[in-house]
Amino acid sequence: MKNRTKSIVAVTLVSALSAMLLVAGCGSKQESASSTETVETEVTETVETETTETDTTEAETTETEAASTEAAETEVTSEGTKDVTLTVVDNEGNSTSYEANTDAEYLSEVFDDIEDLTVEGYDDTYGFYITAVNGLTADYDADGAYWAIYVNGEYGMYGADTQPVTDGDAYELKYETAGN
Repeated sequence: MKNRTKSIVAVTLVSALSAMLLVAGCGSKQESASSTETVETEVTETVETETTETDTTEAETTETEAASTEAAETEVTSEGTKDVTLTVVDNEGNSTSYEANTDAEYLSEVFDDIEDLTVEGYDDTYGFYITAVNGLTADYDADGAYWAIYVNGEYGMYGADTQPVTDGDAYELKYETAGN
């Protein structure tokens, strides 16, 4: 659209200049035609230069838009991730902390995202019951031991497979015995 407008302006300028030269009395039609050709050449060169600059600007704009789109797509992808901490406290009170960047919806899914962590258990009527963490088994029937879940320092109200995962939260799997 800009190029077409510039061409129309150029033709209008050439016509106006030609008329002015004739009115000013350049002498003859030949002199007038020669002057008009010079003006047309200068106007055409100006329009071509502006067209090239417009094409370059449009290419730069396209590159910028592509980069912005890519950045937005990356941002959308990153929005789904959550940074969480999971600490395991064993039967002697020793703790090991893990940092995870995850898309997990529930805590049990975070276990799969942590390379050096092993969690064993089974599904029962109340959800996933954790029996062992990093090879340490808690046997409630034998000595009242179990793996408790804490969320941000508070005793968890959900099982591992129903505990929602929120960005920035700290989770803890703690070996406990009934009555302690």
